[in-house]
Amino acid sequence: MTYNPPIDPTSLRCLYSRTLNAAEQTDDKAPNRILLTGHSHQAQPDVADEAARYATSLAHKFVDDKWGVIFGEVLPEFQKGIAKRIGCADPNSIINGHNTHELVSPFLSSWHWDHETRIVSTSSEFQSLLRQLLALQGQRDVDVEFVSTEDKDSLTDRIVKAITPGTNAVLVSTVFFNDGFVLQDVPRIVEKASSVGASVLLDAAHMCNVRMMNVDRDYGDAFVTGTGYKYAQGGEGAAWLRVPKSTRLIPTITGWFADFPALKEEKYPVPIRYNEGAAKFAGATFDATGLCRQNAAFKLMDERGLTVELLERNNLYQTKYLMDVFEEFGLRKYNCEVVSSPLDARRGPFLAIDIGTAERAGKVQSMLKNDYAIWTDNRGKILRLGPAPYTLQEELDWGMRYLSETLKKTP
Repeated sequence: MTYNPPIDPTSLRCLYSRTLNAAEQTDDKAPNRILLTGHSHQAQPDVADEAARYATSLAHKFVDDKWGVIFGEVLPEFQKGIAKRIGCADPNSIINGHNTHELVSPFLSSWHWDHETRIVSTSSEFQSLLRQLLALQGQRDVDVEFVSTEDKDSLTDRIVKAITPGTNAVLVSTVFFNDGFVLQDVPRIVEKASSVGASVLLDAAHMCNVRMMNVDRDYGDAFVTGTGYKYAQGGEGAAWLRVPKSTRLIPTITGWFADFPALKEEKYPVPIRYNEGAAKFAGATFDATGLCRQNAAFKLMDERGLTVELLERNNLYQTKYLMDVFEEFGLRKYNCEVVSSPLDARRGPFLAIDIGTAERAGKVQSMLKNDYAIWTDNRGKILRLGPAPYTLQEELDWGMRYLSETLKKTP
């Protein structure tokens, strides 16, 4: 089958040598290791090593004065890089965090955690958010409605219907982590929430740097969070939250960064104060290594012309190719089916295959890795295969061939 993606993967592989060297072919049969983890942990470029050393060098050179460089140079560069890739005109509306849980917590702390608080979410949220909402529901009697995502055609309508007067917050993913479905007509959800006075937080972890976004145009009144851990190739510690200018929320859980001047005062001010704008949701002391890595990765992408638009076209091509190979190999006969949409507008950045049960999916994932060195993952009964810009055609072909062999052994 012809493979001609918009991005030539062979031109990029030298930039990821520290990760991909172990995956180079040793004979004409198959590579030593095939990484189909592009949806979860893309290879960090080699420049990330130098960036990490740079972060350490700031401490060596400046000791505690390193924060002048971090807040004066490193963080602003990170904010500009994220803003550029999500369609945000104001980089200062973006705050950083080590992970999205750290950034969602201040948002949730803006309400009383009791039965008078009403939250709308879905049944397909990632576990860091799902766990928090279940805890609020079970331990604090918060009214949380989890809209079922089983029927995708009616999903947006049902989310909108669930946003009734008295709803405080709506927390949903723009792309679901388990099956990769792209939530449709999100602006309508934001608009309905605004009409009843509810705040919206969108989890865009599976859109950042792999799908075109324009948060100012489409999600104007919404909080939007994401991470550099996956498609942005920044690794850990490069999560972000875009705070809308329109918000009137006052979070309870914040760090001392939310009021810098208080550090110099004789007594901490009571009642507590907040910085203006997005910074009122800020946390506390953090490790800047992830920001340095992310800045280096973004710089490399800019130099190579790897725009989000190009990365999106490339990913859509790759996931469609995987779907075609799945059909060519006739894998349906092994009691599995692709649940990723054939429509580009509905298909997320990885191939999702329903293996039947979580137990079987776990076995298949483990056997692929241990027997054939094919690195994938599973979420419940869904096996996820994620290509990356550097993924070769033969890696996709061998991955599906070995998947076929594995499915034969796991009826």
